[in-house]
Amino acid sequence: MKKVVMYCVLFYAILMTVVCGKKYIKETPDRFMVSKNGKYGYINNMGLLVIQPRFDDAMPFTEGLACVRISTKWGYIDESGEFVLDPVYEVAEPFSEGLAQAEIENRQVYIDKTGKIVFDHEFDFAGSFSEGLAPVAKNGKVGFINKQGLIAIELQFDDLEDFSEGMASVSTGGSLIYGRTTGGKWGYIDKASKYLIEPQFAFAWSFSEGLAAVNTGGKIIFGIPQGGSWGYINKKGDYDITPQYDDAGPFSEGLANVQKDEKWGYIDKKGNFVIRPQFDAANPFSEGLACVEIEGKQGYIDNTGKFIIELRFDIGHDFVDGLARVMTDDGWAYIDKTGNFVWTPSITE
Repeated sequence: MKKVVMYCVLFYAILMTVVCGKKYIKETPDRFMVSKNGKYGYINNMGLLVIQPRFDDAMPFTEGLACVRISTKWGYIDESGEFVLDPVYEVAEPFSEGLAQAEIENRQVYIDKTGKIVFDHEFDFAGSFSEGLAPVAKNGKVGFINKQGLIAIELQFDDLEDFSEGMASVSTGGSLIYGRTTGGKWGYIDKASKYLIEPQFAFAWSFSEGLAAVNTGGKIIFGIPQGGSWGYINKKGDYDITPQYDDAGPFSEGLANVQKDEKWGYIDKKGNFVIRPQFDAANPFSEGLACVEIEGKQGYIDNTGKFIIELRFDIGHDFVDGLARVMTDDGWAYIDKTGNFVWTPSITE
């Protein structure tokens, strides 16, 4: 998950654009956002336009609804393209666990899928819910609220990640410079705010498939981990894979993308390279394929390292429900798992 202090500024960009090695919010299956002639609509996984491009801006579907903008106001549509919540919001974010952040008449609120305001808030930043809690920030400190808008974990940390597998990584002892975290140590808490793993790491990602990537010996400079070595710990805080990598991503489908000597490859949960380091960038696996980059071009490999889709895209997203969003000379397009285009901006409906 994005770091909270950085997330405040970068949420929209990260949501909408993903390159190898980045994360994003996955779209609802069978509805994929497209842009044509300056307007946004949605296709299904056959590449057919099921919601005609008519919106001035849009976000991916989550939990059956999508935020779309007409003129200066945002609303929410269902999978048929009909407005479920009229465009009355100055700001609107995707739904997560049944709630979404929005701004209406200068009120910062969370709404449910009927449009009911569940609660107002006055935080400097408020994030999406994950495992029942959402990150919030005020006056340079971060914590978590519950779905009633009550503070569940006091705003006492310098930075944090979303809850995942019952734990959240948090940072203390650092400082904010120009809104970015510098220094500090990272550990892991439970939902009662009890430390399960004491702060000791230079940086710590969320748990995924029972393991978490952590950095030791490095530093956080302006919110970005630099230097040191990366390894993987279990939920007791013990190393299952000792720090030895230059960078590391989460485990997904049994493999993790790691960087060694400036090249990326994939390891198993014993730390053995299944796919040797050879890529300039690499995404976690999704639906059996992973986006990788060599010399500025991206393609897709399977879990043996075999190229299934050759290196020919400037940007590639992960596969979701059988499709991946890729950047072509004509703009954003979608491909299937054979690499064939199912939709491009030049398609005429």
